[in-house]
Amino acid sequence: MTARHGSGPHRIALTLSFGVALGLAVALACSPRSQEPKEPAAEVNGKTITVGQVDDYIKDQLFRQATDNMDPVKLHEVRQEALDSLIDTKLVDAEAASRGETRQQLMEQETEARSKVPESAIKEFYEQHKPQMGNIPYESLHDQIERVLERQQRQAASEEFVDSLRK
Repeated sequence: MTARHGSGPHRIALTLSFGVALGLAVALACSPRSQEPKEPAAEVNGKTITVGQVDDYIKDQLFRQATDNMDPVKLHEVRQEALDSLIDTKLVDAEAASRGETRQQLMEQETEARSKVPESAIKEFYEQHKPQMGNIPYESLHDQIERVLERQQRQAASEEFVDSLRK
């Protein structure tokens, strides 16, 4: 397989756009009143607006926002990012199936060991960012710094693993 397309700020911006869209979709899907697409959401002047119509409107709005109102360059970037995500998902699912695991089990197994942060890295981060920390002592921030660094390492390990499946 080939390497992922896009890098740097553009890829981060696209990832953030997808993250926002995904967050909204999850929030809607997990709302206390999960509704079927044909269920009525509202009635205006005797005409029903269904949950499905609302969902379609949201998808359209998010798509237009992510593509800067269908700008051809942005549209291509968004499509490429979506394609890359779909390819990644298929590759991870295939690898998980070959190992007899779920996607989540596989990703946890592949990233957990690589996400341990040595104490020296936590201390180094604190020292590098000490001016922004104010007078907060190292001991008070240790656990927060460790979680942030672990999250970063887990994300990097996840990307490295998925990239290895593309080769």
